[in-house]
Amino acid sequence: MVAEAIGSFEQTPRLTAFTSKYDYYLAGLTTLNDWEAEGLSLFEGKAGCMACHPSTAQVNADGTITPPLFTDFTYDNLGVPKNFNELVVNCPTDKGLGDRTDIKIPKSEDGKFKVSSLRNIEMTAPYAHNGYFVTLGDIVHFYNTRDVASEDWPLPEVAANVNVTELGDLGLTAEEEAALVAFLQTLTDGFGDMMPNNFVLPPITPLN
Repeated sequence: MVAEAIGSFEQTPRLTAFTSKYDYYLAGLTTLNDWEAEGLSLFEGKAGCMACHPSTAQVNADGTITPPLFTDFTYDNLGVPKNFNELVVNCPTDKGLGDRTDIKIPKSEDGKFKVSSLRNIEMTAPYAHNGYFVTLGDIVHFYNTRDVASEDWPLPEVAANVNVTELGDLGLTAEEEAALVAFLQTLTDGFGDMMPNNFVLPPITPLN
């Protein structure tokens, strides 16, 4: 009953408002500034973020449109280091999907966590399953440089099954990292608060 109650709450407008600047951009009601537009281009291109965080709307079988949820609902081990913050340093290693005991899980799933939605990501620091990253800039830099030797990142908390094909050495410049952060900040709900009280966001048209 608790799970059903939480699920019902998660379907309310409080959590599914879809009133971010990006939603208004998709609806053709605003434009992205240069930094945000560059970030979107990187997100869908060079940075490869879209592989796990789809940024396009979905047309459903019944013709309705679901705004982009920015997750493909898969599981991944990003190679996040252990967090030595005094609040969590003594916690046991969290193997994510590999720690499930209700069903049989193969070792190939150790260290994998569900790909999170990026909606309202600006508001949900700290980042990663153990809160290792304090800011959006920190975790974007990690995605970009995890496998760059000169960055000297600590070893992963769970070394098995780390995704080594989609992140780690993206070759982004500092300016490109900043542009990605600027785009991620357009995913915060509340942009519509700047519109007239009687304004209703029209149905979102999916990108081609």
